[in-house]
Amino acid sequence: MKVTLSAIKADVGSIGGHTRPSDKMMEIVKERLAAEKGRLLIDFYIDYTGDDIRLIMSPKGIFGAFRLQSSGGEKQEMRSPAETRERMDLYRKEMADFTAFLIKKFLHQT
Repeated sequence: MKVTLSAIKADVGSIGGHTRPSDKMMEIVKERLAAEKGRLLIDFYIDYTGDDIRLIMSPKGIFGAFRLQSSGGEKQEMRSPAETRERMDLYRKEMADFTAFLIKKFLHQT
């Protein structure tokens, strides 16, 4: 089965600085994507790091196409080495969690 994944990083901001999206915001995002599941989406995955919401979606009927766009790479140089290490640790955990999700979802392994 061919599957296309669409990945969106939404820098949504948050109350009190770059801590995390509110529970209400995460709930609304999940509700809106769930409403499209079966119609436009095969499935979706939602998570966050800091105030960035990640949306990973498998749209219906779109195969073999991709677009990669960076909208924040230029800001990486502004971070201190300690902040860069902290962010990298968060992103490594994110990728490990997402990999586990994909394996469970598409390879039916636990």
